[in-house]
Amino acid sequence: MRTKHTPGPWHVRNEMDYPAGTWIQGPPDADGWEREICKIGCAYTTEIRKTNARLIAAAPELAEALWRVRGELRIYETTPKSQLLQDGWRFAMTQATAALEKAGIEA
Repeated sequence: MRTKHTPGPWHVRNEMDYPAGTWIQGPPDADGWEREICKIGCAYTTEIRKTNARLIAAAPELAEALWRVRGELRIYETTPKSQLLQDGWRFAMTQATAALEKAGIEA
């Protein structure tokens, strides 16, 4: 999988309630510093901030999983199946491709 984003894993800096927000950080760089990926602002409740932060931190793993699922679904392009299965495959492929493109990952 070719990507242009900061490689994972990403993680929530901590689960504490900081008034200034919640940070998502990437893996350490060559100097050992964990770089910030993003910050969830304090306008949200603590619960929403933490939930959003966990979702964002999982983005590299979610993208990798979706990329692999999309690859497996390609098998159905050449395998004759029922119309219902073909329709399901087309929907899944369309959704997977759109999500990968939105994430900036070459499909």
